[in-house]
Amino acid sequence: MLMAGGLSAQQLSLAVSPTYGSYNMSELKDLQKEQSKTISDTLYTTPKAIYNFPSSWGIRVSAAYVKKRNKFSLRGGYNATGGRLHYSDYSGLIKIDKSLNATYGGVSYSFLIVNHSKFQVAMGIGVDLNFSTLAIDNTVEIYISHEKTTEVKRYESSQVFLSPELTVTYFPLKNIFIEGSASYINQVSTTDLTNASGVGTGPTTKSLHAVALNWSGTRICIGMGYCINRNK
Repeated sequence: MLMAGGLSAQQLSLAVSPTYGSYNMSELKDLQKEQSKTISDTLYTTPKAIYNFPSSWGIRVSAAYVKKRNKFSLRGGYNATGGRLHYSDYSGLIKIDKSLNATYGGVSYSFLIVNHSKFQVAMGIGVDLNFSTLAIDNTVEIYISHEKTTEVKRYESSQVFLSPELTVTYFPLKNIFIEGSASYINQVSTTDLTNASGVGTGPTTKSLHAVALNWSGTRICIGMGYCINRNK
């Protein structure tokens, strides 16, 4: 999150914010849809999509140095989402879980377009490096024969984000602020998903297309922080 302080020439501020983001993940959604169809065609049962990589909560911490109307920020955070296919009846159970987690860190620059003692508006852009982990947990259980098969795999990849952001800050007290921001995460590059064990490649579709992560989407942050006025 981009931080703001009062009207002094230089400031240092710290903040913690819950975040709520909506992410593209089109290829993982297509893979889940393909897996559902495969189960339907081969076992004549249709699993239910319990989760399909929905919008989710995260957390972000940030620190900023402000000189006049220019802000230079450091930030880091955590995001998560996932997918689940599930089917069960008297004969058995099928469960296909995909848990996606990411931590990121980056820098940003913004400019205070409104700079009052109680209210500020800033526009800027940030660059972040994102580290993702995709855990896949597949379970098939047949009750009558007491058979249970479980497959667990873990994949990793990294991404680079370029994110324009609008931030509004309100100071109810001299050094305490409440801040909200909205940004669009533009994923400009990603590495291939690789097996965390170092053996094998990432998941593929039936056509052998390697599935890639896409965190592009919108993120909203609302949090609180503390501003140190360095020129009292």
